[in-house]
Amino acid sequence: MDRKKSNRTKSFTVVHGNIFSRRYKTRFVFLRYTTIEGFNPFSNDEVEYYLVSLSCWNSLENREYSIEAMCELKVLTENGVESIGSQMNCFVFEGDDVIFEIDCEKMEKFLINGTLTVEFDVCIKKMTGMQLFDESMKKYSDVVLIVEDEKFYVSKLFLASQSSYFDALLLGNFNESTQSEVTLTGISAKHFKWYLNALHGHSVINGCQYEKILELAHMYDSHLVVAKCETFLLEASRISIAKKLELAVKYQLDDLKYRCLANIKTVQDIRSVVPRPCNTMDHDVLANLFDKLLALNDTEDK
Repeated sequence: MDRKKSNRTKSFTVVHGNIFSRRYKTRFVFLRYTTIEGFNPFSNDEVEYYLVSLSCWNSLENREYSIEAMCELKVLTENGVESIGSQMNCFVFEGDDVIFEIDCEKMEKFLINGTLTVEFDVCIKKMTGMQLFDESMKKYSDVVLIVEDEKFYVSKLFLASQSSYFDALLLGNFNESTQSEVTLTGISAKHFKWYLNALHGHSVINGCQYEKILELAHMYDSHLVVAKCETFLLEASRISIAKKLELAVKYQLDDLKYRCLANIKTVQDIRSVVPRPCNTMDHDVLANLFDKLLALNDTEDK
């Protein structure tokens, strides 16, 4: 865009995170008097163009992540939906937005009772750094796992090799071993997708997802994913020792437990990790902390 045009341009962004399907639509309604970052888009006579952009936030914080998608911007008019334009875009980092221009002279016909309704129709063509396990994986799968009505196309042998739970369920003497579709209950489809991505080697374990991935990995006895979660927790500096110690005890993460205990060196450190009431704490950990407290008192007495 040239300088003259950019000086007379205002923009607003539609953000869509957590992509869980290969095709989706996202719609946003701008009210006439809504302020977007201090700007009322329908009251500034000096503006010649509006920029509408779609951002795809990398919620997985995965450096390998990228999505190539066909993005089409549509606007709702009194006569129906009108396409503004479409283009291919590759989302890799934040800021890789797909941007469309709307000429102010055309804005009038897009307003319905003082509001503007924009819709992005997005069709994903290629992904790296994560998988969807949707119908596109059908020819590579031999069983469908259903979680909250969402279907996951997976391989029995791969799951069985990574999880004793799925080994017994899908290859053992249970009825599910002969079924083409198996329903899993008591879990979230979103969290199960994170777990499957971690199981398939994608870098999805981070500060937002690690706890749910660890919970499912422990539930399904997936030792490799549990080990990856423990490695993350050992290296994560922003997670409190109290939280790490809680998870270490809950999921039998011995290396993490010993690291946490080794880093507890003061009375304040002990106070920060002991819950109230303290009888809910693991007795071995509590005994270790009591020994540390006695040692600290002995040091002070000297």
